[in-house]
Amino acid sequence: MDDGWQVYSGETENSLGIEKVFKIDFVNVTEVYEPSEEIFDPQNPTDLLTSSAPDDLVGWLKDHPHLDILEEKKVTIGGLDATQLDVVVSSTPDNYPADCDGPCVQLFPDSAGIGTDYYLDFEYRIIVQDVGQEQVVVSVNTTYEPELRQAQVVLDTVGWPYYELPIGEEVSSLDRPDLALTATELGWANYVQSNDAWVLRQDDSDDSLLTFLSVGEILDPRDPVESNASPAPDNLVAWLKDHPHLNVTGEEEVEVGGVAGTQLDIEVTSTPELDSEECAAGSCVPLFLSSNQDSINGYGSFYLVEGWRNRIVVLQADDETVVVSIESPAAEADAFVPNAKELLQSVEWKD
Repeated sequence: MDDGWQVYSGETENSLGIEKVFKIDFVNVTEVYEPSEEIFDPQNPTDLLTSSAPDDLVGWLKDHPHLDILEEKKVTIGGLDATQLDVVVSSTPDNYPADCDGPCVQLFPDSAGIGTDYYLDFEYRIIVQDVGQEQVVVSVNTTYEPELRQAQVVLDTVGWPYYELPIGEEVSSLDRPDLALTATELGWANYVQSNDAWVLRQDDSDDSLLTFLSVGEILDPRDPVESNASPAPDNLVAWLKDHPHLNVTGEEEVEVGGVAGTQLDIEVTSTPELDSEECAAGSCVPLFLSSNQDSINGYGSFYLVEGWRNRIVVLQADDETVVVSIESPAAEADAFVPNAKELLQSVEWKD
């Protein structure tokens, strides 16, 4: 997000509002305000009537008596499909909320019970998407093209840090829209997304990870720190097979999403001397440098852990080397590895 944006409403448990001339609101919608003329609770006349959010929030907005839909289209936010509605407030309740600066309607409260104001005759962009099991609404209080372009720049940076993958729906990586997959069972969740990594895990696995990593730099096996990083070799498979701290126990040619690659089953036979904080999971061998220092494990490197089951697939996708890694503690491996293999069968590389 570029300079000039600031939080204007305060971040709550389920909402965030930012502004820079105009405002963008993010709300995890669990309740909606009743779309009626009698909007106040008879038992508490200062409180607006609410009900649980409907399963079809888009349909609820389209049927709202105080909104007219100007345009509807499908978009993608944070790698997940969403529905974008451009709306105009065509009417408001006669007894609209007193905290509005003029005739307005409120649609849904945040966790603090505060609703965003939508003013009569003003146009808004409202984006609805499912993030795992939650419904998230993004509201942009402008329809001026230059400001909408600024808003889109912000929305293009959105990455949902942890959400469960929907069943049977294709999901793309935030920073790699060309990489998509489809979960066929519950429990798979987005864990980390960055500009060069996509990490997935299962809810019933404490540490097991499925990682897609674009490898640009490798770490010196003798002293695997960032200052000793160098460009990845053309033959990354040979480099892994010759690594002094690794032993390849199995090798075969495979395909991931139609892209040919080499699969290596690897065990860690020794570990370099490292500062204790270098490996979050214990004794490990750092292999690749990530351009995002928080993208893999908080220390800027991709590593393999001693005593774990490690499977790495090296792919040449267009002009880059992509590593697909299945890492799992020995106690979880028998359950996790087959599930990861099944998920990999759904991978597609888009043009």
